[in-house]
Amino acid sequence: MEKLTIILGGPVGIYQYNLKFFDAFEKKFKCKIMRNSEFSFSTKIKKTKVEFLFCFNPKRDKNYNLLKKYLAIEQKELMPPPSEVLAKRIKGNDPVLFFGLCGGFKGKIDQVYLPTQFKELNFGEDIIRHKVIEKLKPRKPITRKNILVGKIKGKKARIVTTNLTLAPKNVEKESMNHVRIMANKLLKHADAVEKETYQIAKNIDKKTPLGLLVVASDVLHKEKYMLNLKLKRFKLNKDLFNHACHQAIEMVMEKF
Repeated sequence: MEKLTIILGGPVGIYQYNLKFFDAFEKKFKCKIMRNSEFSFSTKIKKTKVEFLFCFNPKRDKNYNLLKKYLAIEQKELMPPPSEVLAKRIKGNDPVLFFGLCGGFKGKIDQVYLPTQFKELNFGEDIIRHKVIEKLKPRKPITRKNILVGKIKGKKARIVTTNLTLAPKNVEKESMNHVRIMANKLLKHADAVEKETYQIAKNIDKKTPLGLLVVASDVLHKEKYMLNLKLKRFKLNKDLFNHACHQAIEMVMEKF
């Protein structure tokens, strides 16, 4: 295998500082990661070039632009390209891995999901109205072989990708009850929600071996496990996340 591409879903800061992803990678694989640009990093493991790329949100729409502005003002951070744009840039038949965070509709925090079925749900506003929640229905699913299923620990899963985080701050009147209602409605369609995988699965060439892994940072079914930044309910288990990613990388390095 000449090259391994690893796509990370979310802003660079979460992986670099909160999850210590690059520090853990360098320690595990005994290498040095170099930064090539704002959203591109690379290293070499034995004879394989490893490239890390970032994306955030599914498409370049109104909610993407609002989030870009928020990151710039509140976090002093640049917004990575949407997953649709990045996925269309991926060429060649070398393996691609996607790692990201998600919200489980039920279950527990830190659950590892290995998605094989993907649906998409786009919101036209930057606030989720109660009347919209009543009519929630994701698009028809697409499927994609996930090379990690059966090879590492994780739950084979159905995922819904949205362009707005399903959290109280994005719901009309910041209603936690309506977040729970959304979770119950969407549980019929998926096990978890995130913001990138639908476009990754759809737009990366079908001949490219693709592995997708997301870890639950929150659970929408119970208020105490919802993503609530005001109450600082966003704690990442960096050791568990990095261990799961390392398992996936080792499997790909050995098989391909």
